[in-house]
Amino acid sequence: FWLKSIYQNTLPKAYRVWDKVLFVSKQLLERMREIIPSHKSLYIGNAIIPTPECKDESLKHIKDKIESKNFNILSVGNLVNTKGFDILIQAFAQLQRQHKNMSLTIIGSGKQQKKLINQIIGLGLEEQINLIPAQPNEIVRNVYKCFDLFALPSYSETFGIVYLEAMEAGLPVIGVRGQGIDGVVRDGVTGLLCEPKNVSDLVSKIRWAINNREAATKLACAGQIHVRENYMMDKLVRRLVDIYES
Repeated sequence: FWLKSIYQNTLPKAYRVWDKVLFVSKQLLERMREIIPSHKSLYIGNAIIPTPECKDESLKHIKDKIESKNFNILSVGNLVNTKGFDILIQAFAQLQRQHKNMSLTIIGSGKQQKKLINQIIGLGLEEQINLIPAQPNEIVRNVYKCFDLFALPSYSETFGIVYLEAMEAGLPVIGVRGQGIDGVVRDGVTGLLCEPKNVSDLVSKIRWAINNREAATKLACAGQIHVRENYMMDKLVRRLVDIYES
């Protein structure tokens, strides 16, 4: 609330000397419409670089924790409340009762680590859920392809680069409706969206991906094409150049 008050008091004065205000997500742009006039607001999105090269031995400590016979789910992010990792773990626990050959790998570090470890132990899922500390980007970018699904039920996300990375790697992706990635991930078109903080909805989306592998692969292909055509760094740079030159 206090941050919004600062914006409301300062931005109307500041935008008068700005030609354009650039937004990385359409949702953020819409939230700021009452402060920034529409003729100065412009959505440009976000972007990623191509996947950097990485030696196979650098991935071994992650690959050794997953089995190819399983349906392997990946999630990546800072271990904070708003990323929804506790929700993902709850959803996984429900699904694991019916789908035994599953694993969940969470890559990230943060203040919620101990809480999440205790949650995993409490559910008796130490063998099925891998909690791996944050890794260099080149390792994360190259390990996506080892998994079958990317899911991050973050309910406070201005955009979320990891969704783009997973999509570019060819994974079906689950994000959260109404967050920054909504629109890049179009439900049933380029990925799947669940309702915020809704365990049962997340369960249904993961279950769909498990039971409909061919359809999920088609979503992943559409998502990969969408990212490569619109959200690579060279495309973003070109958009910025056009804005500054216009």
